[in-house]
Amino acid sequence: MNETPVQRYHPQLRGAINRTRRIYLPHTPPYLLIRVLEFLYKGDYTVSSATILSAIDSDLLRDNTAVTRAPNTNIANPVDRDRLAIRYAACFHAKVYAQAEYFQIEGLQVLAAGRFSTALWWLRQDEGGFAAAMAEIYDHRAWNYVRLHQRAVPEILTVRQSTARALGSEAGF
Repeated sequence: MNETPVQRYHPQLRGAINRTRRIYLPHTPPYLLIRVLEFLYKGDYTVSSATILSAIDSDLLRDNTAVTRAPNTNIANPVDRDRLAIRYAACFHAKVYAQAEYFQIEGLQVLAAGRFSTALWWLRQDEGGFAAAMAEIYDHRAWNYVRLHQRAVPEILTVRQSTARALGSEAGF
């Protein structure tokens, strides 16, 4: 029997997939499963502003802190909608990372962690977006992001220190 790419990357699914049985993944939102499957077939995953805004609208991607209110995606201006998507991109990549860890897909973990770091760098002067990203990876109700913490904490410190230096030099300190 020929193995599908999904079975090859995730050995626990060997023999579990056939045409008559369904696989239920109750803890995997469809918008994340699509990214996992896309990675398994293409070696990459895509994300768009529309995807992130749809996840926010569905309450699948949200700020878990009291720092800011739940985001309103019902914005007429496309520039503002894109800014909101950028603000929550780090949260989106953290969730993709969690699914990669859940399914034990090392390549997707590396890719999602890198994209999380890049998105976090773009949030260096956006306190609300930075708080949302931190809430996602440190919330006790969220996935245990231990390996993402190990990678992200040094980068977080670097981002915050470089921002502080830049602000200090602008202020003449």
